[in-house]
Amino acid sequence: NLVAELKQEHWSTPVQSDPAPTSLGQVCAIWGPIGSHGRTTFAIGLAEALADSGERVLLIDADTSAPSVALTLGIEEDVSGIVVATRYAEQNALDSRSLANCAQGISPNFWIMTGLTSPQRWPEVRAGAFCKIIERARENFDQIVIDVGAAIDDVEGEDSIELAPALVPRRHLVARSVLENADQVYLVTRADALGAHRLANTYSDHGSVFAGAQKSVVVNNVHKNEVRKVQRQFLDLCGALDPELKVVFLPRDSDAPKMIKNARTLSEQNSRAPLAKAIRKCADTRLRGGAHVDRVTNLSPLVKFFSIFRGHA
Repeated sequence: NLVAELKQEHWSTPVQSDPAPTSLGQVCAIWGPIGSHGRTTFAIGLAEALADSGERVLLIDADTSAPSVALTLGIEEDVSGIVVATRYAEQNALDSRSLANCAQGISPNFWIMTGLTSPQRWPEVRAGAFCKIIERARENFDQIVIDVGAAIDDVEGEDSIELAPALVPRRHLVARSVLENADQVYLVTRADALGAHRLANTYSDHGSVFAGAQKSVVVNNVHKNEVRKVQRQFLDLCGALDPELKVVFLPRDSDAPKMIKNARTLSEQNSRAPLAKAIRKCADTRLRGGAHVDRVTNLSPLVKFFSIFRGHA
């Protein structure tokens, strides 16, 4: 009863009733190439920054391979928020009040829906039900930030016939559904040749999945001594991949591992840290709808694409 009262207290503003929403919330998908590039850290930081700006924000851990939002923030919970929400959705019972039971309040404007308690439970989250979660979340929040895994390639083959693919449990179909429904996609990658190579391959293979969304590349962990070089090379690469790609550069920051060690958000760890400031700037840019950096032009696409690799055999 105490837990229920606390949840109701945190949720009192957004879930009193289910009136027709005047405007739907925006979905931000945090995605990127395979590898540990800092997607979860960026997702938490972006959600927190948006909440600090006055937006009502829901952060959802939809990574079916390696869920880590709850672990990063030290949230100990035996019940998976995303699994409970999926069950409500499959029973057509996901309203504002049941959605409130699936999330935890972190601050007055910031809620988190925890991911799977074990990666082996991925069949319990079906893509069709998760799309209903997104629809309901849009009605109750201004911003929905969704952390998803990198893999999205296990869809039906050309020789198979699938009458209801969203109802069939496939591990990475949830990630594809999130990208298809996202208004903004952030592709998080590392600031080196390996990150550039993986970004190029990933975007070339799967960029069509979220062609209608706004797209930004987040180059993470940029060393202060290599800022100009990394900016030039990644701007060239992204310009060759897609002229509409915006680029964000996040600095290397010792407070990021401290955040995980102390189970805190970035602002709780150090609100003045360079990484926290850079992510707040990214959130402000998102709310304004502007570009992140100036485009680099006057180079042919082929030169742009291969310039990132000129230092390698």
